[in-house]
This record gives sequence, structure tokens and C-alpha cells, in this order.
Amino acid sequence: PLGPGRPGSGVTSPKSSSSTRREKRTPPPSSEEESVTNSSVKTTETDLSRRQKQLEHAILDVSDEFICPLSKELMVDPVLAEDGNLYERQDLERYIIFKAKGGFTLKSPVTGKSMGSTIRNAATVKNTINKLVSSGAINIDNSARWKRKVQNEHLVETMKQRAAEGNGNAMYNLGVWHQFGRFGFKQDHAKAYSWYIKATDKGDPCGKANAGCCLIWGLGTPPNQLYGMHLLTSAANAENGSDFASKTLADMFDKGMLGMPQDDKKARYYYVKALEADPKYRQLTPEEREKIAKKLKNASAKKKAASSPSHVKQPSIGASVASWMGIAQCVAPQE
Repeated sequence: PLGPGRPGSGVTSPKSSSSTRREKRTPPPSSEEESVTNSSVKTTETDLSRRQKQLEHAILDVSDEFICPLSKELMVDPVLAEDGNLYERQDLERYIIFKAKGGFTLKSPVTGKSMGSTIRNAATVKNTINKLVSSGAINIDNSARWKRKVQNEHLVETMKQRAAEGNGNAMYNLGVWHQFGRFGFKQDHAKAYSWYIKATDKGDPCGKANAGCCLIWGLGTPPNQLYGMHLLTSAANAENGSDFASKTLADMFDKGMLGMPQDDKKARYYYVKALEADPKYRQLTPEEREKIAKKLKNASAKKKAASSPSHVKQPSIGASVASWMGIAQCVAPQE
């Protein structure tokens, strides 16, 4: 059987009408309610603005605690001194060394009282500063040291990316930074040598020159003078050779170092080669290049003076007579 209200059942379901089915509509807000709502929104915005300003002032007050008393800059590597105050590591170390060399009593730059030279790391403070700077809560526009830090970090990341792509010169640069502890790296000769060898495998003459020196003097690797000299000579004699490799070989021939014969001609050859090196593969500083040029100039002047007839010592008449007469000592005046 069909149920009620279904077609063909003979029973009709109640008809829907506007009277029986009324929709509930929300009445429009009155002018008073709208005014209260707008006022609440404005109050909330005002509260948020006030809280934001309070937060900004609080951050500024906190950031003032991270200013080094010596450099007056936002600290990059904060440390705790024995006087209980925070300082930039580099500035505090210089201050302590200066006082020690001058024979002065070490006193706190803040309190003026005597203090010890012990320095402790402040890792928690360092992490806090890093987070505040990264979030933009602290403005670093007035901190030259932090600007350098950000620039250096970008440079390091770029260099690592280039090295990962197989660039030999980037590998060489990473080796140098590890060897001398630059751009945030700790000094590590073993890692430096590892990067130099990678650069050598890519055919970079600068990496090859430094790898050779590491092997010769045992820096970051067991010494192997034979292999080291091979790499150094290869780096110097390459078509686009290293000026540092040429200069090192020139020094060896000039002074007869490491079993090399003293040879002025070969020394001069490699000094000249160092000055003529491709600028792309230069490792020497302008001052070092200037010293080489001056050395070559002086050597050339001495050679010219020695070969000049006016500087050849002629025997005096007295000496000739003494020699002819067989007299051991001549008392005649010398020219």
C-alpha cells in the first residue's frame, strides 16, 4: 500500500502556503546598534595600535641591552666578561690585549673596577639577537658590523652553491676561508686542504698551488714534499698559472730552500712569471707584487754595475811592483 501523501494514495498532504511557512529575517540594525559596532571596532584598532607601540618600545629597550659598551654597535658575537656585562668578542679581546701590552691594570669599561680576563660564551643571547634580527624586530641599518655579517652570509651561501655546481675557483675560495678563519669559518687546515684538493681535481691553478704548499709543509695533511713540489710546479708552469706558485718557486731558487739549488736565473724566471700571471688567477697582494718588481729592479741594477768597466778593480802601481818583486806586503799608497 502507498503511504500518505504519495501519488495515487487518495490522501493529499497539506498544502504549503506563505502563511504556514514564514521565513525568519534578521531585522536591519538600528542606528544606535551600528554606532556601537563602529565604536567597538575603533576601540579594538586603538588597543591594537597601542599594544603594538608598547611592544616596539619594549623591543627597543631590550635591544639596547645588546649594544656593546665598547663599539656602541649591536653585538654579533656576544660574550660575558668577569664584570657581568656583555661585550662584542672581538672588541673585548682587543681591549684586553691593549691593556696587557701597555702594562695597565685591566678594568671594566662599564664600572671602572678591576676585573679578570676570562671570557665566557653567551650562546643564548647570541641566538636571541639572531632571531630578533631575522624577524625584522631590530633594525640593523645603523650597525655596520651586522650589515657585513648579512653580506658575508650571502657571499658564503653563493660560494657554496657555486662549489656544489663544480666551480673550482669557488672550492679554492672556501679552502682559503677555512685556512685563515674568514667569513665566519673557524680556522681548520684539514678542511682547507680538502677544498684545495677538490679545486685541484677541477684544474684550478690556485687550488693546486695551495694544495702543493699544504703537502710541502704538512698543513692539514701528512707532509709529502715530492707530491707537493709536483703540484706547485704544475700550478706555476700552467698556461694560466698561479702567481703565488711562481713566487714560491722563485723564493726557493733564490735562497736554495728545501734542497733546491741556489739559482739566480731560475729565480728571476719565476719572479717575472709571477708578475706576468693572468689577473684571473692572481693570489698575491699588490704589495707583494710591488716587492717582487722592486727585487727584480735591484737585482738588475747590481748585475749592470758589476759588469761595468768603471767598477772593475784595477791593480795599483804599488801592488804591481810588490807582486813583481815578490814582496809580501806593499807600503806604497793605494789609488
